[in-house]
Amino acid sequence: MLGVGLFLETTGALSPGAMRQAYADEAKMRKIWAVVTDFCVKNKGQIKLFWNDADRQRVAMMSEGVVVGQLWESPPITLMRNGDPVQYRAPLEGPLVWVDGMSLSARAENLEAAYSFIDYCFELEPAGKSIDGGSEGQLWGGHG
Repeated sequence: MLGVGLFLETTGALSPGAMRQAYADEAKMRKIWAVVTDFCVKNKGQIKLFWNDADRQRVAMMSEGVVVGQLWESPPITLMRNGDPVQYRAPLEGPLVWVDGMSLSARAENLEAAYSFIDYCFELEPAGKSIDGGSEGQLWGGHG
């Protein structure tokens, strides 16, 4: 739905920067996200599916009629490399990215070792390997 909100900024249905400004306070967020939600409900027939893994994305693109998707980078890039008729492009509004976060269970044991591992993962070299992976079947990176 964030992608829809960014699109609505370009159409004038939301003011430029509205999606970022929504985080200023709850009242502003509710007002802005109501516009996004209303648009999504009115256009729900255009939504084919919601995905939760790379295989689902590949299958949807190749055999379930999905023609545009907000996806991880790895599935469409893999399809392109295999010669499938897929293109991977960032939208005009700009790409959305996220960094996978880490968390610990409230019942976790050996917290010192767990925090040491988390610290290691955010050091330059291992973090860079994770970010630069970008394809399936590699030890680091990708979502395959």
